[in-house]
Amino acid sequence: MKIKILNIISLYLFLCFIFPSYVNFQEFENDSLSSKTFEELRQIFYTLKDKGEIENGKKVALYTLEKAKVEKNNRIIVGCYIRLCRVSYANSYKALGYLNSGMEIAEANDYKDLAAGINFYRGIVYTDLNDYDAAIKYYLKGLKYFKGNDDYMYYTTLRKIGNINLRIRRSEEAVEIFKEIIEYEKNKETVSSSYISALYSLSVAYSAIGELDSTSMINKKGYNFALNNNEFSHLRFTHSEAGVQFLKGNHSASKDSLKKVIPFLKSSNDSPNLSIAYFYMGMMAEKELEKIQYFKKVDSIFEVDKFVLPSFWTAFEELKNYYKNKEDLKNQLHYTEKLLTIDTLLNTEYINITETLNKEYNIPKLQEEKEFLIEKLSEENKGFKTKNYVLILISIIFLFFVGLLYVTKKRSKHRFQKIIQSLESDAEERKTSESDYKKSDRTIPINEEAVEEILNRLEKFEKNKEFLKPKLTLHTLSKDLNTNNKYMSMIINKYKLKSFKNYVNDLRVDYIISRLYKEEKMRNFTIEAIAEEAGFSSTVTFTRAFTKKTGLNVSYFIKKIKI
Repeated sequence: MKIKILNIISLYLFLCFIFPSYVNFQEFENDSLSSKTFEELRQIFYTLKDKGEIENGKKVALYTLEKAKVEKNNRIIVGCYIRLCRVSYANSYKALGYLNSGMEIAEANDYKDLAAGINFYRGIVYTDLNDYDAAIKYYLKGLKYFKGNDDYMYYTTLRKIGNINLRIRRSEEAVEIFKEIIEYEKNKETVSSSYISALYSLSVAYSAIGELDSTSMINKKGYNFALNNNEFSHLRFTHSEAGVQFLKGNHSASKDSLKKVIPFLKSSNDSPNLSIAYFYMGMMAEKELEKIQYFKKVDSIFEVDKFVLPSFWTAFEELKNYYKNKEDLKNQLHYTEKLLTIDTLLNTEYINITETLNKEYNIPKLQEEKEFLIEKLSEENKGFKTKNYVLILISIIFLFFVGLLYVTKKRSKHRFQKIIQSLESDAEERKTSESDYKKSDRTIPINEEAVEEILNRLEKFEKNKEFLKPKLTLHTLSKDLNTNNKYMSMIINKYKLKSFKNYVNDLRVDYIISRLYKEEKMRNFTIEAIAEEAGFSSTVTFTRAFTKKTGLNVSYFIKKIKI
């Protein structure tokens, strides 16, 4: 159990650390940029970005993009899309859109270095989206080019892959990655913060797989190097080593280290690691009151930041039992409910870990205890018994609707992301998928030559967006394609696997989704105007078709894509 505690805490300690030039550039006009070279514009952009002037940086990048388009300088165009991504991280989907635009040009012109850079930044964006599989996929694509061509980007990318491996608990793979980085960094003339950071990462990776002696060895080396480095605090190694000494039973050494670390964590506003330090101190406290005081500090951080680790369960259970022994039913119930809240949070953040936790801590029994305490408190306040039952009922109904709202929101978010991801897919992939007709098993009395001819006309009908014509009917479409209603209906049913009405509505909805994704100005249209753009006869018909096709409300989709 102790090894497990260190593995979890040291891993989070690391994650909190990694996942937590001068120009007087005021308001400017395009005229002030027109005399600048592309290199000067690039330098201005990065100076602004480094100063945190994101909006001004974006203006410079957009100006440079337009200038490069006029001069047909494709390399600069791709570079501008990358810069626009780097100042658009607040909107992950917009950042990906910029990268996709750049990749299309990079691949068309065989700019392998720029394509690798785009994949690197895709990895960053997908990491922000917590889509770690996609992040690793794109990092690896970039890594193939960087190896042998760009050492800095190779090892920077490798470090990011190692960080993700720690996050998703592939600690053995992380160990090998950080060993490779350290081997590279140690050959440099001076000891850099990158080298010290890699040592820290390796320390965390070792502790995550339970190799405490190796963790201590790395902590000692990293501590000595960090003493002479202003960019990486040696106290982070002290914090890591405190956990090792705690698990080895060397409580005196662990306490001494934590007393040095706690002021640093407070001044750094590093609440997560401060909470970990308080947890260690509480676990090692000899007096009950001292233990409870430290665990209450862990609780106070949880109240503000909702930061919790699986190992913290012990602290909150101690708090519950402390008040149980004092027959303080109110606080006992408070910490019983808090334990159930923590169980919910852990099941979201640490799925694999909480499966083990649930074997050790009987959650159903905790639920029973909660119900018992509620009942007992109710009995002690008979005058409010009816009121309490009403409140409990309201709470249950509220939780039900909150849960329902949460599930609905999660499903809507997933559907939205799926639509956006399909829009971001390669144009060639979309072209292939659109031309591959599905077939039902139903046979139709039409010769193959006639079917092929009608399908070709339908493909042209789709390509020319003739489905946008208002008041389009099966009869008018059949007439336009030189066939009859019966044949047209049978072919759409067999090859499109839907009715004529649904076929046309789906085409219109897909068209509107594509335009909303590409055209920012269209997102400000009224729903009535959007429906008219798609050829629908009424707003009601459009909204029903949109919801049927996507599972989302039109207003929700527009609101999300504006973000």
